[in-house]
Amino acid sequence: MERQDLFTVAFFTKRLADLCLRSGLSGLPRDEISRHVLFTSMVAALPLETPIDQQQVDACVARWIETSGIKELDHVTLRRSLVDAGYLVRRPDGSGYRVVADPPERPRCEAGVADVDLASVLQARREEVARRKAEYLARAQP
Repeated sequence: MERQDLFTVAFFTKRLADLCLRSGLSGLPRDEISRHVLFTSMVAALPLETPIDQQQVDACVARWIETSGIKELDHVTLRRSLVDAGYLVRRPDGSGYRVVADPPERPRCEAGVADVDLASVLQARREEVARRKAEYLARAQP
């Protein structure tokens, strides 16, 4: 995948839907941009720059996994990956986390990317696919 220096809402929603619905993805993707898309989506539901306890982070990540449908992911590994990638910072005493507003190494995001809801994106893509399929079948019938 080519380097994407700015996540536009259009790019972000398309790539997010592709990763969750079309790729048959199992585990985290290898390419950096795809990981950034997933990580950005994961932390979108967490409060920004506010202390969060581990149970809140785990619950949010577990919901994200269930919604995304990506196989072979677990909330513990993803939580650690979010910390390693700079999306979450763990308190020194281990009692909680906070979301980083602008993680290092992450491409810049257009306004609105943080408001993208995974479930809504996936539902819209499923509806689009169903509509296209119905149109194709209607054209194909004699």
